[in-house]
Amino acid sequence: MSGHRGNDRFARRLTSADLRSMVSAARSRQSALRGARLRAQLGRARAGAQRALATVARGATGARHRDVEGADHPPRRHPRPSGGVVRGRPGRARPTGGRGRRDGARAEDRRGRRPPGHGTGAGAGLVSAAEQERLARVALSHAAEPGDGRVCDSVATVGAVRAVEEALADDKRPELAARLRAVDVDRVLTVAERSGIRFVTPADDEWPVQLDDLAHGQRVRGLGGVPVGLWVKGPMRLTDLRDSVAIVGARSATSYGFDVATDVAATVVRSGAAVVSGAAYGIDRAGHRGALAAGGATVAVLACGADRVYPSAHRELIDHIARHFAVVSESPLGSSPTKVRFLSRNRLIAALSRGTVLVEAALRSGALNTANWADQLSRVLMGIPGPVTSATSRGVHKRIREGAATPVTSGLDVLELVAASGEQLTVVQRGPERAHDDFTLCEVRVLDAVPVARGASTESISSIAGVGVQEANRVLVALTDAGLVHRGVDGWRLVAGGGRA
Repeated sequence: MSGHRGNDRFARRLTSADLRSMVSAARSRQSALRGARLRAQLGRARAGAQRALATVARGATGARHRDVEGADHPPRRHPRPSGGVVRGRPGRARPTGGRGRRDGARAEDRRGRRPPGHGTGAGAGLVSAAEQERLARVALSHAAEPGDGRVCDSVATVGAVRAVEEALADDKRPELAARLRAVDVDRVLTVAERSGIRFVTPADDEWPVQLDDLAHGQRVRGLGGVPVGLWVKGPMRLTDLRDSVAIVGARSATSYGFDVATDVAATVVRSGAAVVSGAAYGIDRAGHRGALAAGGATVAVLACGADRVYPSAHRELIDHIARHFAVVSESPLGSSPTKVRFLSRNRLIAALSRGTVLVEAALRSGALNTANWADQLSRVLMGIPGPVTSATSRGVHKRIREGAATPVTSGLDVLELVAASGEQLTVVQRGPERAHDDFTLCEVRVLDAVPVARGASTESISSIAGVGVQEANRVLVALTDAGLVHRGVDGWRLVAGGGRA
């Protein structure tokens, strides 16, 4: 009994004194193991690429031997090393143990196909390097916050693989290193495949090249740069957004703003362009619905993960866009929207489109952030004027007054500004034409002198008009032929419905 009591006292001392340190040490070991696993994945991909390049070089050497020595002297065959390339699978390391088969399978595309460009030939050895870059971008996409300027710049400068290695060794950003160690790239890609989501990088043909302009834009509170990749859900290709128009504005939109945004979106898509917006309440929703009602294409750029719906009240709208067009996000899968992620999302909306239409934005509206990005990226910024007494239009009026935004009143005005020079020209609006628009000054004076209620003589009309009697008579005869005046028994008078309207 005493022995049991001693053990109990030891257990209590252990729990109170050492439990926290043991848990902390276990977490540190787990984090280190994850970081080592990620570095091992990238290292194996790099080694596979180097071995594949060596194999291609040996094939080229054999071809030169055959050209020089002829068919009677075949090139010398070198023995294949135990860790060489598997026959029929260029760029793949021969599995030497239980992990080799698993690692080789990772180079397969997550949809069951090989990555683009994977196959035989001289370029086959580069596939593993490309896949290595893609895996690194996936890891950074889930570890770094969207629009992290330092991460985006690092990837653009040294590549994603090197950026991951530097981040893991950087003591100044331990939170980023910890996130990288916690990322399970295989699991992320598996979840994306199950959700019908693809990861698009600058190496893909689908990548919208207009996003590259973000590399030259300014940093706003550290946010900016070309995204390391985009998570896309839907059949529409992002290259179809080259001529798109963004429609943004207040969440608490008035009926005036909602109607105008709907009409502008419908006019834009009828020209063949797509509408880009953020699927938020108010003007964003009006832009999407206007495009869909007109039978056009629209794309929603979200501040949360592409596998989530925000706001939840727009589930039906966002699901419809995902089924028929595209839902785009820079945020990690499963992530929630935050204020900073909304600001990062706004730069994508501005960069993807050729121009941005600002409809109803208050002085503190988040839509003005999108307008600022559009102005920095040299995109066309347009504003829909509202009532001067409306608080929801003061931000728009401010941009127009400062010369940053061009006032537009219809979808036709928008198309004229975003289209190529000479295309989508609008007709100059004029009031209704009147019969005396082309009259001379003398003819206008005589017409103004002709009374309405009772007739007047030629002498009286000439005196009032300040012209000669003969000139007045000539003009009165011409006005009679035009059906504007009539000469009765009491003199000249205007014809009802003709005259000085």
